Amino acid sequence: MLTFGKMMLPLAGIALLLSSCSKEEVQEATITAESVEAIFTTRSQETTRATGNRWEAGDLIGIFALREGMPLSTDAVYDAKANIAYENNVDGTSGLFTPAMTPIRFPADGSAIDFVAYYPYSTAVSSDYQLAIDLSQQTPLSAIDLMYATATGQTKANPSVPLTFTHSLSRFELTLTADEGLLLEGATLIIDNVLTEGSMNLATSTVTAGTTSSSITPVISIDAANNRAVATAILLPGQQADALSVQILLADGKQYHWSPAAETLLSGKHYSYSLNLTASVPGAE
Repeated sequence: MLTFGKMMLPLAGIALLLSSCSKEEVQEATITAESVEAIFTTRSQETTRATGNRWEAGDLIGIFALREGMPLSTDAVYDAKANIAYENNVDGTSGLFTPAMTPIRFPADGSAIDFVAYYPYSTAVSSDYQLAIDLSQQTPLSAIDLMYATATGQTKANPSVPLTFTHSLSRFELTLTADEGLLLEGATLIIDNVLTEGSMNLATSTVTAGTTSSSITPVISIDAANNRAVATAILLPGQQADALSVQILLADGKQYHWSPAAETLLSGKHYSYSLNLTASVPGAE
């Protein structure tokens, strides 16, 4: 009997050990099945903006979570996560975005989803995923510097989602110099005949210019010490550059008019021009 008793003790220990292992396995399976919150980052070399190459803390982007392989549509939206605002938390050439409202979470079963993102965030996205564009006010440029990004096949295994943004509009930059005796300090510029209204299809990233044209005031930076000025504007792709008319008014009352050469403005392109003003007739370099 004594021998029998000694043999039972190890068997009881084994039974307890097996029970413990079984419990741990169940707990581990439960942890694996949980959903994970998405965090969005940007790649610094691709995120230059019209206002420079830095993201600012507080910048908002809009994000759509989609079922894998499906273009943006009502049926494709995953977990009702459409146009969710995410806010950048750091200043710098790379951004780190966290939710400004109910966060996007990956599927608990580990399946993949896709993302569509745009900047700057707007609450005015239509039911057919059109984003209205209004370029009538150019200040600040960051408020109209529309950008677009996608990320596909993302899972909870790597919840940090990289977004590579590209510019959707056209950037116009005019550098002014002047002959001796003409001062650019205090100069003002107006660009006439600019198409200021349009829309972007967030499902395809296509930008369509409207037909409304008006005058805009570009953002101008003046270097008085070197008698140099740079005027910058963001324009809709699709319009003709030679249809633009630039009016330059100096502080002494002299006025100049100039138009770029003929070409169609393209999405994501930077158009840079140089113009030298003379005391008589303005001439382009």
